[in-house]
Amino acid sequence: MAHIPTDVISTILCWLPVDTLLRFRSVCKFWRGLIDDPHFINMHLNRFFLNGDSSLYSVYSDSPNAQIRNHVVDACVTEVNHPIKRDESSTLVMGNCNGLILISNDVEDCGWWNPSTRKYRKLPNFKFMKPRGLIMGQYHAGLGYDQTTDDYKVARIMQACNLKNQDAYAETMAFSLKSGTWKRTKDFPFWMTQDAGGTYALGALYWVATDVASRVNFGVLEGFLCMSCNYILDRIDIWLLKKDHGETECWTKLLSVAQTDVNWCMENVKAITRSSSGKQILLEKDHEQLMWYDLEKKLVTKTWMPHRPRTFNAILCSESLVQVNGGSCGDDGVGKNTGKADSKQRQHKKRYSIN
Repeated sequence: MAHIPTDVISTILCWLPVDTLLRFRSVCKFWRGLIDDPHFINMHLNRFFLNGDSSLYSVYSDSPNAQIRNHVVDACVTEVNHPIKRDESSTLVMGNCNGLILISNDVEDCGWWNPSTRKYRKLPNFKFMKPRGLIMGQYHAGLGYDQTTDDYKVARIMQACNLKNQDAYAETMAFSLKSGTWKRTKDFPFWMTQDAGGTYALGALYWVATDVASRVNFGVLEGFLCMSCNYILDRIDIWLLKKDHGETECWTKLLSVAQTDVNWCMENVKAITRSSSGKQILLEKDHEQLMWYDLEKKLVTKTWMPHRPRTFNAILCSESLVQVNGGSCGDDGVGKNTGKADSKQRQHKKRYSIN
């Protein structure tokens, strides 16, 4: 194959799934170096984004047996073991970006994991220096990509409060994959109302800071920030934050579901993805059910998923060769991977930039 140009080989290989590429790393040193090259990894990631090849992953939230599961809508649920599984507690998904998932059991047992390459990196701990008299309140984290430095970063926000005089204290740290170190950054100025991970979209991490007239949740749909507003017993509106031709951000309503249009109560709804036809939106309802919303017919249809967990947190995760430790995709991460190989509007919001 010496007569075939390298760019032609790269173009062909970038159409292959991650499992196949991991096997092809053993063909020869040239292919190994090509597949491990950051330019090829980005080209492969962009190709999968353009073609919408991705998986739904979720984590149990109702039982002590923490499992991440691979959801194929209208098909049987299959288990995907993850590297920090505990028998006595559930594992939370704190964020995801470009095929990496930030998973956490607690503040000291947290790391990022690539389910496609089955590599995991444990985040090093740092000591939260809260003032005397304050008790630990909340712990938040989020994962994102910094385009200016071509680096993946974890933002960790620790918040403490004094129950007597309502004094609050926050400390925000950012971890860089490239440097492997924590750095103190500008503190998040608002008290969180939801114990949830940050939502990465449009180059920034988002959290819900205050609840006003409706119950609000953030998500990501086709790379755009997605906001679900639940007007209790009335309707649920879902909005997308897009940029116009002048790069000005503006909210656009995607859909509205009236409570009277469904025969069950909806408290927490978020958009997951769009169907291949573009005419339906996959929604997660109350961490218990996946359903399709038809944009033309304005109808909601429940999906059929045998053996699904009673409650879950679904996210869209693209296949990716993105490395968890800055080395080659075949190298072991800093944290040991114990997982088994698998075949396969009235809402105040604040954006916390990871730049």
